[in-house]
Amino acid sequence: MTPHDMRYPDERIPYIFDNGVWSDHINDRDFDERKFWDKLNQTVRRQKPVWVVTPDKIADRDETLRRWDRYAPILIQANIPMFMAVQDGMTPQDVPCEATGIFVGGSTDWKWHNLRMWTETFKRVHVGRVNTYRLLDMAHRAGAESVDGSGWFRGDQNQTAQLEQFLEETTNGKQIEQGELI
Repeated sequence: MTPHDMRYPDERIPYIFDNGVWSDHINDRDFDERKFWDKLNQTVRRQKPVWVVTPDKIADRDETLRRWDRYAPILIQANIPMFMAVQDGMTPQDVPCEATGIFVGGSTDWKWHNLRMWTETFKRVHVGRVNTYRLLDMAHRAGAESVDGSGWFRGDQNQTAQLEQFLEETTNGKQIEQGELI
């Protein structure tokens, strides 16, 4: 879920709430704080997310830390688990103890160069912008808990086939139970 989604999650399916910063970035828009809070509040009333990505700034360490200081206290008060989006130049020492997990963002080169540092330091790591079999395999081998990528379902059929192939290979064809990690 993001602030830009028009629909709400099915109440039977756990979901995460992404802050929408990436979409704003690629569409050359400023982050819309009001839209973030409005959609999060509407969504939480229906079903609390598994976690929310605290607003950040793409490839900007200092602004990401400032935004954490601004948004985290409100999310803590609302008892919503938070993942910190780590950006270029950040180190594990930058991550506040209140973070439930790490969302590895940042520039593409920085993200993949530093992914193991995050997975070796934190138990729960999510990787953004993973849209190919190769990247999915890299995230999995590095120890990431989860990934996202709009290309899996908005891309071509080849991308969906790559996802199916990866899941078949990593699960050996076994059925995965709800809540069970691959």
